[in-house]
Amino acid sequence: MKNLIQIKNLNILALRSLTILCALAISVGLAPRAAAQVNWAQTYYNGAHTGYNPSEKTLGVGNVSSLKLLWAASVSGGVTNFALDGGVLYATGQSNNLVALNASTGAQLWSVNTGGNTGTNAIATGGGLVYVQCELTDKNGDPYGALCAYKAKTGKSAWQFSSPCNCLPEAYIQSPLVYASGVLYFGFASGGTTSVRGIYAVKASTGASLWGYEAFSNSFGVGPAAVQGSEVYADAGPSSEIVALATSNGNVTWTTPISTGNAPVSVSGGVVYASANWTGTNATLYALKAATGATLWSYTYGTENWCGSAEAPSPPAVANGVVYFQGIDGNLYALKAKNGSLLWADMPNAVGMSCHPFVSSPSIANGVVYINGGDDMGTASNTTAYNAATGALLWGSPSQHGTLEMPPVVANGILYFASPGDSICAYSVPAGVEKE
Repeated sequence: MKNLIQIKNLNILALRSLTILCALAISVGLAPRAAAQVNWAQTYYNGAHTGYNPSEKTLGVGNVSSLKLLWAASVSGGVTNFALDGGVLYATGQSNNLVALNASTGAQLWSVNTGGNTGTNAIATGGGLVYVQCELTDKNGDPYGALCAYKAKTGKSAWQFSSPCNCLPEAYIQSPLVYASGVLYFGFASGGTTSVRGIYAVKASTGASLWGYEAFSNSFGVGPAAVQGSEVYADAGPSSEIVALATSNGNVTWTTPISTGNAPVSVSGGVVYASANWTGTNATLYALKAATGATLWSYTYGTENWCGSAEAPSPPAVANGVVYFQGIDGNLYALKAKNGSLLWADMPNAVGMSCHPFVSSPSIANGVVYINGGDDMGTASNTTAYNAATGALLWGSPSQHGTLEMPPVVANGILYFASPGDSICAYSVPAGVEKE
């Protein structure tokens, strides 16, 4: 193991209870908050997938240890993704459902059936609509993957993007959607034995097709793309390269080879960060110049002994000159964005530690890193909070690890996360300790 790695072995807070789900926790002295003023409008926060809310001022390093349950709500089948927009939390569930919840109280506002399992795909909001993967039926009665938009206020269907082949295997959504400047970008497979796969762009207000980059005859990477300015960045599946496409027409701006395909990306400050998959011996995080694709630096890790099999990579989060990412080894890393040097690493999944991996992209707000999984003392919290500057453990949720893995949402003094038992949980701090 590299001697630069700092394995954190920190004490769990005394008030923590690890035998109950968040839905059974008792909250005392907490009042519902006013309607949310700041949005976390899609999975990974924004179209660039930075995972960073710069507007959070209530929860912070000084008070996150005092988090208590505000409310817990049931989402049938378990929550697969959620987003916050206009004081409403929109969540997809494994029972083919999309629900809208009051973000302050958890009260359900509406629920619709999306026709098919939304899996671990993304969710986005914008322009008064909610966008999710859905499932429709072709003329032969066979299901196929599509995109659906629902009115945010009522849940009524607004439009559907569908392109069935009326053959088998049918068309399906290949990689998660991302929303930016009125356009949705997503990976799509056309279906059939000669299925063409690529990244497509549709108008978010109508679902009208704008363009398709159909470059992959075998597979398009399952990692989500990221958008900033006039470019959309994505991994090119098994061809093991990152591609930049013009948002206006899908033309290729540049391609850059990396070690493995299916690398989720994020973009910040003119740099594209790509978290490559396991090669069999290690994994690498790449920093590429957004304008040209030139490699600025790379960080290779995963050579230590760790528990279990490789985790799927997730988009890195970027905040205040630091890149945070969940490694395929199930550990959490913080690197200087300027040169890729290691600031700290928390490694509960290393052999000899607790063997409880991190399993989502990090979410950053007001000096705190929130993430699904991890833990340093073997108690397997579902969601944990770390000091973004030092990696010190600040808080762990009462609920333990589940099988649904998506990044937490942090906004307006409330932490939202999915929990075992088909629950979505909202945590805040009691009155009197609201300010950091």
